Amino acid sequence: MSLRNIGIVYKKELTEALRDRRTLISTIVVPLLMFPLLTVGFGAAMVSLMNKAERETPKVIILGAADSPHVLADLKNWRAFNLWTLPLTGRIGSSTKRLGLQWKSRRVSKPTWFGRNRAP
Repeated sequence: MSLRNIGIVYKKELTEALRDRRTLISTIVVPLLMFPLLTVGFGAAMVSLMNKAERETPKVIILGAADSPHVLADLKNWRAFNLWTLPLTGRIGSSTKRLGLQWKSRRVSKPTWFGRNRAP
């Protein structure tokens, strides 16, 4: 196949593509409109999420902090988060049931009352 034949076929395909209005819209107009809209939309969503995260104060629960009172006092003086101390009474299971916590592979799941201002 010669280079001349390739040029003829390329020119024919290009003129057919440029004649078709749907092809032009889908290859040129839609990307020109959608990419800026998507960029601005995702940017605005990220700014909104970041502002919300900056306004929120993290909540930290410490179970059974009686063995380290100095660390607990330092944490209470630090105002970067809301600190809740809860006594660890008897077995772990009894105190976690009272608080609505569930142990999951060495992690404590979020209790149902955690979104409120104080512990029960």
